[in-house]
Amino acid sequence: HPTSRLTVSPIMRMDFVRIGLENNLTKREGNDVTAAWLPGLGLDYLLHENSGTHAYTSFHKSFQTAEYKEAVDPTTGTANDLEAQAGYHYEIGLKSQPAKWFHTDTAVFLFDFDNETIVEGSARTNGQGTRHAGWEHSMNLDLTGAAEKILNKDIPEFVGNISTNFNFTLLETDFRKGPNNGNQLPYAPNWHYNWSMNYEHPLGIYANLRAEWVDEQFSTGNDSRVENAAGSSGIIPGYKVWDLNFGYDFNDRFGIFMGIKNLFDEKYFMRRDTFFTGIVPSPDRQIYFGTKIKLG
Repeated sequence: HPTSRLTVSPIMRMDFVRIGLENNLTKREGNDVTAAWLPGLGLDYLLHENSGTHAYTSFHKSFQTAEYKEAVDPTTGTANDLEAQAGYHYEIGLKSQPAKWFHTDTAVFLFDFDNETIVEGSARTNGQGTRHAGWEHSMNLDLTGAAEKILNKDIPEFVGNISTNFNFTLLETDFRKGPNNGNQLPYAPNWHYNWSMNYEHPLGIYANLRAEWVDEQFSTGNDSRVENAAGSSGIIPGYKVWDLNFGYDFNDRFGIFMGIKNLFDEKYFMRRDTFFTGIVPSPDRQIYFGTKIKLG
């Protein structure tokens, strides 16, 4: 802490990875050893103490070798010869809680990758140079607390508490080199929104309504919008899904719950696959219920 308001967090990490592979189908084996130094730095500055307003920024380098499921083709058992991916991550943001019933956090970010591992269909490849730039924002609002402030009176406890939260990500991605230079990355929608409404009652009753909106996205690096005959490539349409869950806690140890996923039975899919060859549909409406028991 150079000052009472400024916090500096330096990071220095070393990753040492040894990977070995023995392929009984091709009678080949091999291993690889990789080491990387990963520096980073985080800064946080308290702008306004009463509202808990902080400005923050961070930088760090990332490094990741291919996992087994990425390094080996599941259909043939042959190595995909994926190189390790490395990236530089930058972020700057502002977070604040000007009232007990309101909190917000907003940040812009930039990720630059070298040889990022990406998915096209079910195949994993090195995307060479890629870039991710965007804006993330979240907001949490205690509606009961806000109503008490506006009305200048306490709301009876038996009414319960209602809160809502909303967050979104706006994203722009592109290849920086290679055959898809300038194209958008696959499975990277330009926007993604989440919203929820929550209710809690002191007797133990609770409920949550959640909605998710996702923009359309490409399934391949050539940004093709045309669906092929097998359905394994082409655009993935945007979708919106609602979920509802509620329950009752008898005490701190025992409760019951019930929920509905995909409340309005939206027909959508999030993936096209070249291994199963075609569209991989997302689940229809699902209804579930159960009990929860806390031991100890």
